[in-house]
Amino acid sequence: TVMLLGAGERSRELALAFRRLGADVETVEVQPDGGPEALAALIDKSKPRYVVADAGAVTAEALIAVAERGDVEVFPTPRSTRLSLDGEGLRRLAADELGLPTAPFWFAGSVEELTAVAQHAGFPLVVKPVAAAPGEGESVVLRPEDVEPAWRRAVAGGKLSLQRVIAETVVDVDVEVTLLTVRTTGPSGPAVSFCEPIGHHQTTGEPLEAWQPQHLSATALDSAKSIAARIVNS
Repeated sequence: TVMLLGAGERSRELALAFRRLGADVETVEVQPDGGPEALAALIDKSKPRYVVADAGAVTAEALIAVAERGDVEVFPTPRSTRLSLDGEGLRRLAADELGLPTAPFWFAGSVEELTAVAQHAGFPLVVKPVAAAPGEGESVVLRPEDVEPAWRRAVAGGKLSLQRVIAETVVDVDVEVTLLTVRTTGPSGPAVSFCEPIGHHQTTGEPLEAWQPQHLSATALDSAKSIAARIVNS
């Protein structure tokens, strides 16, 4: 049995996909602030084999607590959940540990530190929370007087009340893509599978647009798959 946490449109689509694969699915609407005890009570009652949480349906702390019980598999995994709350750790994992190509970036814990970063890096500069959904709390800093408003916007717009932001240089790209990647272990050993690339675009203040498939050249697709494989194999 798969327990889906969250009753939104995405959960309904996930439930349909699981049922097509022959799984029994229970969809549960939970309070995001219910805490680990409330989630544990739901699991004790239904006794699912897998728990899958929709984004924002339950706190990361509750997911981690349930996963550490060991009697049910939880997705996202505790490691992924922790990284989702630690934008700084995620960026350092990508750039420092895995050596993935990234835009030059810096972290700042005060408006004074952000001002120093801007003086060093130059303009334009993208400033955003260390943990936030795409576009939330994000600003493009074009001049010194933009630094303080960008700091306030980033600090107020993150998932967590953190006095810390990330600043990165602006990189011109042809298209932004997400490559959903799955690592599994079968009879012949570990295997990595890729979905078709998802293109997406967002203008400040506008809803996120997404489409699939996004056409990429063979070189770009191979590069994206190489990066994604290094991440899921880490």
